[in-house]
Amino acid sequence: MAPSLMDTGQVTHCREDGFKFRPTSHNNDWLVCDMVEKPVRVANLMTE
Repeated sequence: MAPSLMDTGQVTHCREDGFKFRPTSHNNDWLVCDMVEKPVRVANLMTE
């Protein structure tokens, strides 16, 4: 992430396991996850 974006206070970076992470708040506008994994496993997670 660009430091200028992080400096706005509007972005929270969480380094988590994408297969185990579950948001604890419903106040999320966006959730972005960058994963390097088997495409079928990621697609199955997205359907959940």
